[in-house]
Amino acid sequence: MITFICLNYSKKTMNISYTKYLNSFRISKARELLKNSNEAITDIAFAVGYSNLRTFNRNFKELNGNNPAEYRKSSKTTKYAKAIQENYISG
Repeated sequence: MITFICLNYSKKTMNISYTKYLNSFRISKARELLKNSNEAITDIAFAVGYSNLRTFNRNFKELNGNNPAEYRKSSKTTKYAKAIQENYISG
């Protein structure tokens, strides 16, 4: 009963389903880990609560427009470019 009340409340107040909210939250945490660690993508998927890598990849691509590997690569490139721009790395 409490679960139903919480799910119904979240849908009314946030205007999205609990599942969509949870997926968004998990993928947000995954993005942080992809940017700031060298952990394997599989380990990140499990760490943020996915038990199926295929579901993680599908949800990640749906919310970001690219897969986790592409996201990690682009975020690393962006960090490097920013560091050069701010003169942290000469190049």
